[in-house]
Amino acid sequence: MSNRPLVILLLSLLLIAVPVAGELQDPTRPPAASRPQLSPLPGDSPTWTLNATLVSPARRVAVINGQAVGEGEMIGGARLIRVAPETAILRQGGNEFTLRLAAAGKSFNKTILEEKK
Repeated sequence: MSNRPLVILLLSLLLIAVPVAGELQDPTRPPAASRPQLSPLPGDSPTWTLNATLVSPARRVAVINGQAVGEGEMIGGARLIRVAPETAILRQGGNEFTLRLAAAGKSFNKTILEEKK
């Protein structure tokens, strides 16, 4: 018996599977991380959402708009100044913005934005 039909079948399945595998998304990645990050337009109030924070002796990271940002790094034209367990402070120009995680039981996409001048 020839193995040729089996080889053709396996190659056909492989050719079908490769494009499908390219469309798979990482299930552990936050949904917003796959979307492009938009900077606020001049004159618009900035839109940042604090999704999560990581505070440890080794590092402090905030997930803002689905993007991991370390203290001192930039996001959307603002610099991340400080990360605490439930807040992150951004500085843009002369203004500081405090982002807060939503209260327990509410959506993490609802962030309270406080502006200090």
